[in-house]
This record gives sequence, C-alpha cells and structure tokens, in this order.
Amino acid sequence: MKKTSYLTVMGAVGRVTFFEIIRDKVLYNVLVCAVLLFGVGFLASRLTFIQPERVVLDFGLASVAISCAMIGIFTGATLMGKEFERRTIYVALSRPISKSQFVFGKFFGLNVVILVNWVLLSVSFIAVLLATGGEITKS
Repeated sequence: MKKTSYLTVMGAVGRVTFFEIIRDKVLYNVLVCAVLLFGVGFLASRLTFIQPERVVLDFGLASVAISCAMIGIFTGATLMGKEFERRTIYVALSRPISKSQFVFGKFFGLNVVILVNWVLLSVSFIAVLLATGGEITKS
C-alpha cells in the first residue's frame, strides 16, 4: 500500500473544493454585486467635483473587501454541511485520509477561491480607477 504525504492529500481535497465552489451559484451572485458596486462608484464619481478618483477608490476597495468576506462567510459556512448532507464525507473519510487533512484541504480550497476572487476584482477595480482618471502611484 502506497503512503501518500499529508500535503498531497490536502491539495487533492483543496482542488476538489475549489472546483465545487466555482460551480456554486452564490459565488457568481457575489461577483455580480461587486461589479455593480464598481459601476455605482464610477457613476458616483461623475457627481462629485473635488476628487472623483477618491470616490472610485473608496467604492472599489469596499467592494473587493465585502466580496471576499461574503464569499468566505456564505461558502465557508455551508462547506462542511454540504458534505454531510450529500453524505460524501463518509466516502472521503473511508479512504486513508485523516479528518484534519480533510478539513484543512477544504480550508485551502476556500482560500484559493478567495484569492482568485481578490485578483479578478482587483484587476477590474484598477481598470475602473484608470478609466476615471485615477493614478496608481507608490506612497
């Protein structure tokens, strides 16, 4: 019997969790809400006279942070519950996987989804910021 490493098993569980969350409709609803907040920030920047890029900056940073938090809360809260509901946890734990490997793998997969969400929203936020005339400078 071949012995697998701790990180290999966690990576496999994390990869399955990543694709499971990507197929979830909650993720897309949160992303649509974040993009709508970018649009609201862009429109609100047209209503101000002093610093329109500051309005876009505030709306953009808030939408990225809120989106990542909502994904973490909504998908993370139901992650283990879905496993018990569909009874897939019994199949997974019947393999030579420890409970800690399974839980940490789920955690790793959720964090990768949040990281991908953060990168995508940050790139779109920077595009909206540059479209309004804002600058990206070192402070």
